[in-house]
Amino acid sequence: MKQRFWLIVGAILFILFIVVVAAASNTSTNQSSTQYRPDPKYKATITADTVGLDFIVITNENIPAQKIVLPQALPYTMNFAKDDILTFTVHTKDGYRFNSFDLGDGTFRSDNPMATKPNKNFQIHACVMPEDVIPWDITQ
Repeated sequence: MKQRFWLIVGAILFILFIVVVAAASNTSTNQSSTQYRPDPKYKATITADTVGLDFIVITNENIPAQKIVLPQALPYTMNFAKDDILTFTVHTKDGYRFNSFDLGDGTFRSDNPMATKPNKNFQIHACVMPEDVIPWDITQ
């Protein structure tokens, strides 16, 4: 009778050991398949022409996370990680329109929304203008 008792206890312990090992290996598999996301270490500073600006939507496509920035919150500074894709969308008040983004390095972008993948600190300025102003065409 005692031998049978110890045989049953041994079998139960063996089964528990296998369950624990299987659970531990499953946890490590899930962790390794999760995409690694580095800590944010870069900063973006956003400014804009506040006259005529309603708000700016900033989206980090990698998280995804959105932030709505009102004119009174400008300049706005945010953190982002290497290889993050940031999208900026400008919304204007009636009677105004988006003109361009000044990227602070001598380049301008007229797409709205504008997506970028910076891997360094940067500044961006949203340019807004009245609707009745004819933009200067640099292609002529």
